[in-house]
Amino acid sequence: MMGGIKYENESTLARHRLHVVYSSKLDERKEMRTNQRLRVIVYTLAVLLLSISIWYGFKFGSGAR
Repeated sequence: MMGGIKYENESTLARHRLHVVYSSKLDERKEMRTNQRLRVIVYTLAVLLLSISIWYGFKFGSGAR
């Protein structure tokens, strides 16, 4: 019985921590919405540059051999 009560208290404590973290994340999310488009553009540019560099590496690497 004692273990079950302890587990119940730990789960409610974990839920409370999750709620506190989630509420702080909501404040960050408002700022993230403004930066999200910029972040998406940066990520797509990074992926494009990476894929182009890999493609050039394969093209000239296989051509040199």
